[in-house]
Amino acid sequence: MFWCLWRCVVADIMYRLSGAPVKELIDADVQRNLKWDSRGRKYTSPVKRLNYCLLKKKEFRSVFELRMRHHPFLMRLCDLFLPRLKTIEFGNGGIGPGLLVSHNHCVIYPKQTGKNFRVGPGVVIGRNGDFPTFGDNVYVAANATVVGDIHIGSNVIIGAGSVVTKDIPDNVVVVGNPARVIRGIDQDDLIEIK
Repeated sequence: MFWCLWRCVVADIMYRLSGAPVKELIDADVQRNLKWDSRGRKYTSPVKRLNYCLLKKKEFRSVFELRMRHHPFLMRLCDLFLPRLKTIEFGNGGIGPGLLVSHNHCVIYPKQTGKNFRVGPGVVIGRNGDFPTFGDNVYVAANATVVGDIHIGSNVIIGAGSVVTKDIPDNVVVVGNPARVIRGIDQDDLIEIK
């Protein structure tokens, strides 16, 4: 219990020192991570919600450290008090607000992502010449691979085990190896990815 208290104190300090743009990213990440968590949503204070995510969701610690990347001192505090999972790798590309990593094994190296980017277990996003670019509200499901200098549109679901090496338009579901469009996005899909 004592160690948890120190983690919360350190996280609160880092959150307050991080600056307004980073706070906005963290707040969006916390909100996205608590979307399906009724216990965490009961907290109204942004700091309490952040602490809940850091203590209960190990993968969120890696997201938090990603947001602290531009503050070397704060990143060192993360390493000491809130160690990230070594099985989640992030590249240097810009990752928009509302990032949700739903498992503790993945490699994420995009050139750029939009808001509400969600990654399942075992996902590999990487380089084949250059890194991929993603639009808003993209869900990359379990064990999918996305590589190359390609553009993935907004409101896209990439199915489990898919291999994506070509551009994907907006508002579609893609599956397979190689990935192909199987249908458009409907209202139920939007609830899942937004």
